[in-house]
Amino acid sequence: MNVLDYIENIKDSNLKIKLKSVYDKANLVLKNHIEKETDFFNIYELKKATAVLNSFDDINYKIYKGYKDSYYGVIYIYPYYIEENDLEEPIKIIKIDGNFKFKKLSHRDYLGSLLSLGIKREKIGDILVNDDSSYIIVKKEISSYIINNLNNVNQNKVNLKEVDYKDIVFNGYDLKEEILVITSLRLDLIISKVYNISRTKSLNIIKNEHVKIDFRVESNNSNTLEEGNLISVRHYGRFILKSIEGSTKKGKTRVIVQKFI
Repeated sequence: MNVLDYIENIKDSNLKIKLKSVYDKANLVLKNHIEKETDFFNIYELKKATAVLNSFDDINYKIYKGYKDSYYGVIYIYPYYIEENDLEEPIKIIKIDGNFKFKKLSHRDYLGSLLSLGIKREKIGDILVNDDSSYIIVKKEISSYIINNLNNVNQNKVNLKEVDYKDIVFNGYDLKEEILVITSLRLDLIISKVYNISRTKSLNIIKNEHVKIDFRVESNNSNTLEEGNLISVRHYGRFILKSIEGSTKKGKTRVIVQKFI
């Protein structure tokens, strides 16, 4: 299967558009000896995009995430003869400070404030939220605009400045760990257990394509989850299947999940 057939067989229309864009950018780099970059892709989209890029000869690419455990990254595509050290990084890190003693801000608060400035979601990478400060990873071309225009986040006055990668101090995502006993690792059963909803409701959520596994839309309710999977359920939240702890005496499975708060 050639690369165009590979793209055409992608069922997700949004992903197909993104991969076609990557294909077009790679061809421009190859033919015109220029450098091109994408907007932010999630980790699933990055995997698919690199499969497209690996089909090309005489081009190189580098993924910029801004933080080692980031869920989003920008792909920089360039001619093979250009040294990686000569590339101009396409992302910036912005640190946000404020008086957060009386009102804790969430990922949603920051994202909502950024989108209210008219910024497209794909221009924003990870948002790393601490209790006393936070970091947002953005495309380079919008960094100054954000610094000059983002004055408040959910009615909290904030101060912004650009910082280097080495200056990021992130305490980790705010997670609540739970031990669950389940009859199966099927997607519908785990969602029912995690969010305490009926299996019928979890089946409808999956059928309506409101569930993603590692950012990939999943409509198969019998899909078996694996350790490390990140599951997103629209209107409910996200959780990680941290570990599978083994079986109980009654033959059920004990797992540990981490819910994003």
